Amino acid sequence: MHRSPGADKQIFGTFQVNVFGDTVDDPWARGYLTRRQNKRIERIFPLHDFRDEVFGNPQGDGWSWSRSAELLKRHGFTAVKFDTSKFVPADANQATSCDFDDVEVLEDIYFPQVKQALVKLTGAKEIFITNSIVRRGETGASIDGCTKTTGDRSNFQHVQDTAVTNGENKTEEANYKALHDNKPTHLKSSDNARPSRVPHMDYTPLGARCAIRSWRPDIYHAAVKSGVIPTEDAICASAQVDPQTHDSDAVINSEYNYGGKLGPRYAAYSVWRPLHTVTRDPLAMAPRCTFNGNQELTFAPRYLKVLAAPSMKGDFLRELEALFITEENAMKAANENANTDRATPGANGEVEQLPSSSLASSDPQWYYLAEQKPNEVIVLKFFDSAALVDDGQHSEEASSVPHASPDIGKASYGSARESIEVRCIAFW
Repeated sequence: MHRSPGADKQIFGTFQVNVFGDTVDDPWARGYLTRRQNKRIERIFPLHDFRDEVFGNPQGDGWSWSRSAELLKRHGFTAVKFDTSKFVPADANQATSCDFDDVEVLEDIYFPQVKQALVKLTGAKEIFITNSIVRRGETGASIDGCTKTTGDRSNFQHVQDTAVTNGENKTEEANYKALHDNKPTHLKSSDNARPSRVPHMDYTPLGARCAIRSWRPDIYHAAVKSGVIPTEDAICASAQVDPQTHDSDAVINSEYNYGGKLGPRYAAYSVWRPLHTVTRDPLAMAPRCTFNGNQELTFAPRYLKVLAAPSMKGDFLRELEALFITEENAMKAANENANTDRATPGANGEVEQLPSSSLASSDPQWYYLAEQKPNEVIVLKFFDSAALVDDGQHSEEASSVPHASPDIGKASYGSARESIEVRCIAFW
């Protein structure tokens, strides 16, 4: 992907990278959606605006579904345009996170729009919404016109209050159950979900295999009907491995799309919409292949406990990947930063100089939509079975894309970022 032309001054984002350590962690002992707490170090990378790449020009005159679909195929992320006129209040640019706390509005208006968009974009036959999350940024503790609630959720039997204290999520989970088999869960704005600074990918191939088997009966039955589970089970049976363990990774990568013939396709997506123009904490994505030349950064597995539907066999662990750096490299980077004169970002967030460790030619390439509008919706891949190949081989179909919301420093302005994310699993 090329940079947008005319960008002489560069915006930079500050991300947080996990540092490998000896922390003992039991994901079953953590709350739902509560991630392991690791020591972290800040890393700074340039952010490239991909507006012209996806929309053709700043006015968006060159946008088409096929243009967005090609970008999604090549890089694992894209953007599309939504009709925001159906939402309350009528002026969509003034919508707040509270406007999307009404589950009836989501189910009657927004979720159908998400499904229709994914069908147009990907050609999938069935779309299942697994969960949705309303987030607001660090300056969003007080929102005009937003009535604070205790954080009750649709499809949850008990209120799970999540407080953010010193940057750490603390969760109460008594009697925490899903009430319905086939309904998505929704995390409301009152639960204080914040933008994540740590680059991560929400699924691994193993995480996807476990999700379609363990989350909800409608998803499981679609995975059987479409041939996904029978194909995976047959491959694993011949190799005498369990599809829900890492023992099956190599054989499924090798056999699922054998000889270039795609196996039954399934994928997981995130559909991310801002509620007003984004002026801080943008969502940024980096094609996974741009990490290949970096020797200090690596992705490592982490696990989240996931709330399963009542009729399933109980909660399960979904594997994801997050960005890590070794303790040695973290100390080296910290020393380089301390010994290098860092320029202070100007009023528009541009800087003339950065630590040498932050501008290596092998660094990942991060993309975002500058001043993303409420009708400009980012779609990114969590997983795609069409991208499964043997280790060392290249797939023309991008799979999971690393993403995070960096701090853009003095380039930030305006009110707290507010957004709604809808997560989906698709079958062809």
